[in-house]
Amino acid sequence: MIRFSARYFDGKSSAAKTVEVLALDPSILEVRHGKHFRTYAIKDCEFEAPLGHTRRVILLPDNGRLETDDLARYDDLQNWLHPGMGLKWVHRLETRWRWVMGSLAALIALIAAFIIWGVPWAAWLVAHRMPVEWHDQLGEGVMDTLDKYFMEPSEVLPETQAGYRAWFDEMAGDFEGEHTYALHFRSWDMGANALALPNGIVVVTDSLIDLISIREEFEAIVAHEIGHVIHRHAMQMALRDAGIFIFISTFLGDLASASSLASAIPIILIESSYSRSLEKEADLVSGTWLQAKYGSTEPLKSILIKLHRGKGGVEIPELLSTHPDLKNRILLLEKTFPPTEGTNGED
Repeated sequence: MIRFSARYFDGKSSAAKTVEVLALDPSILEVRHGKHFRTYAIKDCEFEAPLGHTRRVILLPDNGRLETDDLARYDDLQNWLHPGMGLKWVHRLETRWRWVMGSLAALIALIAAFIIWGVPWAAWLVAHRMPVEWHDQLGEGVMDTLDKYFMEPSEVLPETQAGYRAWFDEMAGDFEGEHTYALHFRSWDMGANALALPNGIVVVTDSLIDLISIREEFEAIVAHEIGHVIHRHAMQMALRDAGIFIFISTFLGDLASASSLASAIPIILIESSYSRSLEKEADLVSGTWLQAKYGSTEPLKSILIKLHRGKGGVEIPELLSTHPDLKNRILLLEKTFPPTEGTNGED
């Protein structure tokens, strides 16, 4: 038999009574108050999991509640009744700060691993299984948002645009894909840039046109952007950022914000950056096309260097940057596509 004192609440009022609790055997629990007592089947009682050194609680089948500060006797009762080793191990962990800190560190590591590797993998899987119509719809939405909030009509002369479009249409036929590729010109105060939308639209800014000196540099950039379309990088990026946003919102209990995410995806896509691995993958698409056509990837190296200089030539450690380091990008091209003898880089 196990005996300890407790506070009894009848479930009808907040008033508490000091009672004596007796476990007569592993099946009967008796609650005594003076000459009065009540008997409960232990199988009908709920023993709340111990939490550190807080008061222990037993929920009774008649909505009553027992609370005791006699932790040792309560633990003796649990050991006697064998309610489950799981609760015992949880209690032991909660009362040892080293285990608590270790568990917290393990949880943080799991969350970080999920965000770093789990979310991108899931985004890749979903992006490659989505119907092409979904990519088209997202691309149209992003283009509308760009024109409404971010970009202005191009100031490049119509005849100059026509020349670039002729080059674009000629080379776009070399790429197999689910979309009809299209070239758009826009003015953007963010400087020289090119964007690939999920529906096959490639947007080039006026500042980028100013940097281009030869046709091959333009084609190198376009092939890079088409590489993003072929590998569905834009959709992967949108799903990745959306997945992280949903995970954090759910973790914090802010489901209302998560439910409104769909309308924000175009903004996420515009303001985010491709990961280093996605940029390298697009570089390889461009390098493969240039090597096949010209026997050299020099045009891509040239325009990458110009873009780097246009941003001030600031060297940022690759670990801290979303884009691959310029030297590493050029090294990748040189290792993957050695120059072909007998070519002069001319079309």
